[in-house]
Amino acid sequence: MVFYHISSMIGKLFYLCPSCLAEDSLHQERDFIVCHSCHQSIPFKSNTVFYNNKDYSISQFYELIHTALSINKNQSKDFIRISKKARLRQGIKKIAYRGRNNFLSIIESPVEVDTGELVFTDDALIFQGKIKQWYFPKKQISSYTTNSKYFEFKIRELPFFQIYFEKESPLKYEDLMTDWLSVDSSNIPIIEHQPKITHHIPKSPSLILSNKDIDNWNAREKFLLIEFLLHVFIALPVVQFLKWYSNLTFKNAHLVPQKGPFILLMNHASYLDPIIIATLLRRRIGFFTKSTSFADRLLQPIFKAYRSLPNRRYEIDPQVVRQAIQVIKKGNCIGIFPEGERTWDGKLLPFKYNTVKFLMSVQIPIVLVLIKGAYNVLPRWTHKLNPGQIKIEVQRCFSLIPGRWRIEDLKEELELYFKKI
Repeated sequence: MVFYHISSMIGKLFYLCPSCLAEDSLHQERDFIVCHSCHQSIPFKSNTVFYNNKDYSISQFYELIHTALSINKNQSKDFIRISKKARLRQGIKKIAYRGRNNFLSIIESPVEVDTGELVFTDDALIFQGKIKQWYFPKKQISSYTTNSKYFEFKIRELPFFQIYFEKESPLKYEDLMTDWLSVDSSNIPIIEHQPKITHHIPKSPSLILSNKDIDNWNAREKFLLIEFLLHVFIALPVVQFLKWYSNLTFKNAHLVPQKGPFILLMNHASYLDPIIIATLLRRRIGFFTKSTSFADRLLQPIFKAYRSLPNRRYEIDPQVVRQAIQVIKKGNCIGIFPEGERTWDGKLLPFKYNTVKFLMSVQIPIVLVLIKGAYNVLPRWTHKLNPGQIKIEVQRCFSLIPGRWRIEDLKEELELYFKKI
């Protein structure tokens, strides 16, 4: 039997064959998704899957696969399921990063600590490693998510863990984790699992920054030298290429404030999003960026030039809030992807409660930007550019009245607005 490495294939997203239920068996061959287990060929063209005489969008086909996934793969008294070969990493290396305005952040960088297999039992995850057996009690798991390569989770009081599965999808294990944790949740659903597992809607916050606290409402940052060089020699060529390759367009630029602070709120469809936005906007935007990205010292000058703020993915990070407040008080701007990560299937992800709380706690303009088509051009599960059209549209600019919204209502309203448009 031939095994196909899924690191850059559609098998990351479509991790199960809907016909034979074989896991991590699908790969793409031109305009077909092929199962190496039952050898079925499923037409896949223009981001549409044709299966069982029916057309499916990518998100619909993923939902079909997700529904068929079962945590109970093994009929054993000792364990529920066991993975194939995997590598365990832990964020035990500490890196100091001093960003704009002399902000100091301590970044947890992952280091490989063992190889082996991940085992699901009734009450714990166990990583059967060559060096030792790693035991992760179910009740101690406080957060979990994925990036494009790793399944990631946090154990209380410990640095975060990452697992790289050599022949399995990391997204599959995120979905398995949700099913596994839901078994003993006393019928209380998990409403959010990153940056922390949440079962109840948090309370609405109080105002921590009013418009009276802004030091400079006329501020408008200029290019730094390194940012100018990056802009001219990297960002502009990328955007010019996308204008040619993907007919990239930018509408309603006049709705972006030309001076003073604001928060830019965008859906997160592709790795291209921050590059495009930072290049097209006339204002300089500092993006909330996952802290592990800053572990690469070669990239740190780039993040610093673009005013990025390191944000921990696995726990509520008060430090990034303090940094953002200082940036805003000086009259500068920040950019936030309220989904917290790129979508896997093109469907809008739920907005993070912490992001909505932050919006409610600062009294400055909020600019909504819709990113259309970027997912089709460069989805999360591949590094290959696909044909498509990218549209960037500034939708509206508004300010929230303090005390007028409940956090759940504002979250729902923002999500519905992005879905409608």
